[in-house]
Amino acid sequence: MILSSSSILSLTNIITGNSGISPEHKFEDIQDLLKRYTKCESLEEYKNSIETHELEEYEIIQRYVISKLNKINGTSLLTKLVEQIFNNISFFQESTNIESSYNIEENIFALNSVIKNDNYEIFRYKTKYRVYGLNDSLVDYQCLFCKNKLGAYTVIKDQIEKCYAKVISGDYSGAITNARTLLEQILREIECSLNPDAVEYDGNLPKLYRRVTNLLNFEDGLSEKMKTIYQQILGGLSSSINGFAGLRNTMSDAHPIERIPSENDAILAINESKTLTNFIVRHYFEHYVNAA
Repeated sequence: MILSSSSILSLTNIITGNSGISPEHKFEDIQDLLKRYTKCESLEEYKNSIETHELEEYEIIQRYVISKLNKINGTSLLTKLVEQIFNNISFFQESTNIESSYNIEENIFALNSVIKNDNYEIFRYKTKYRVYGLNDSLVDYQCLFCKNKLGAYTVIKDQIEKCYAKVISGDYSGAITNARTLLEQILREIECSLNPDAVEYDGNLPKLYRRVTNLLNFEDGLSEKMKTIYQQILGGLSSSINGFAGLRNTMSDAHPIERIPSENDAILAINESKTLTNFIVRHYFEHYVNAA
């Protein structure tokens, strides 16, 4: 789940109570919520790390929450946090008066009005609220939490099939968006799983790719000759990532389309995403999951 800064702010205001439509929570309770999904320092430590001159306490807490949400932005952890909030009725009850509660649906409507611009929506499925991707790409990438590579590949295969389904229906720009999202979110999942202090994701796919390949350390244990070969391969993939980012920015439905994509453009994007995700996930499982 990848949210824009405006969506992150809207979610933050619901968590803190600054929205006016959700209860105000003590900082300790907010911290306990966030600690389930990311590393959290104390409020005093955070204050010492930023400029707090002329900031009110609520503004500091708001910035704190934003910084933690941005740490998990682009991962399934953010999806889980959002779903936990809206499936916990006590979160919307006043701590001083449990009989007084705020309207969950009102909060969902407010958040949906913003996150729809990021192609997400929260809706009730049976007895639970779920995050749904409006562009049909998988929101919660569970593949990295599968017990084996087969489970991961099944998830990737399912998403690639969704991309091809869009090609068949003639939605080439949507297929490019899905292909990019698949690669982007899996890279972000791996980054956060290997680096608890991962920087905030700014939407720059080439930078994300470089950070992840550095974490995966593809050259570890290789001879000098093989290192050279892998450097050439990874350099070529890096160039492909740059091209992929440009393709998505000019032809996908995530941005104003500068050139209407063809079926060939969409298939190129899908096949590149398929190759890269399988290559990266295989290395991740072999060296950081099964080897653990």
